[in-house]
Amino acid sequence: MELNDSFDEVIKARFLSECEPRLSAMEERIASLETKIQAMSKASVERAEAYERKLDAQEQYQRRSNVCIFGLPEKSGENVTEVVTKLCSDKLKFSIDATLIDLCHRVGRLHSRPGETEARPRAIIVKFISYQRTVIAARRQLNGSVMTVREELTRRRDTFP
Repeated sequence: MELNDSFDEVIKARFLSECEPRLSAMEERIASLETKIQAMSKASVERAEAYERKLDAQEQYQRRSNVCIFGLPEKSGENVTEVVTKLCSDKLKFSIDATLIDLCHRVGRLHSRPGETEARPRAIIVKFISYQRTVIAARRQLNGSVMTVREELTRRRDTFP
């Protein structure tokens, strides 16, 4: 038994003398690589957030000529451009030529909330051929009305549900 014990001691001592430095070096390298991976992961998250902010800024810039109109009653077969020009002249107290409107349509689908008897009117998105600050400035004329006009915002910037 003593021979086996001394043989085990020799093998153990040799193993520790040869393998211990290599294991320590590997553990240090693994720790170093884990630190680098964490730093790279943090940098990639920060870069992705920066790209998302830039993309949102570009998307919002593209929407600078757009407004959303909510609460305007909807009729079957309506000409939405005429409805918007009529709203501007009747309620917002300024006239706007239909040629200034690049695109105009209702968005979303008809749906009603529980307890409502009829569907809510869908919102209208109006894209003007150029930036129209007058529509946004004149929206105060709608105070006390069920209609609202606001800038079209990106989902990230939109604080309304």
